[in-house]
Amino acid sequence: KVWLEEGLHLWPRQSAPVACKGDGHQARIEVPAGLDRGAVYGLRVGVRNAAAEPAWSRWTIDYNGESSDPFGGLDLWTFRSLSVVSANTAKGARNVPVTFSFRPQNTIRGGLLRLELQPSYRMDDLGRASEGDL
Repeated sequence: KVWLEEGLHLWPRQSAPVACKGDGHQARIEVPAGLDRGAVYGLRVGVRNAAAEPAWSRWTIDYNGESSDPFGGLDLWTFRSLSVVSANTAKGARNVPVTFSFRPQNTIRGGLLRLELQPSYRMDDLGRASEGDL
């Protein structure tokens, strides 16, 4: 099966990877001679995502003792630009409007969002949110 996105070159048959071995956070990929200078190639490897997004998510590619500059790693299926704002921060206050804002990293096509507070807080029963609450 050929995987080829726009702008990528097909691997020359004689230069296709012959072995790939995962070793912790590294993959060792054996490639015969024959990749053309200036051509853009792609490959896929299977990874197990981190349990949490690392603070520094950069990857590199090494070849023959030379390393690429670090480049952006994966953004986990998560949310960005998170914030929480309370209308009242007094101890024991009840029915306090709290606004949560977030930016999905990926399109959400329906499902369940689960909001988890610290155990010392209690969530009032929201029932069904009205349009003015969203």
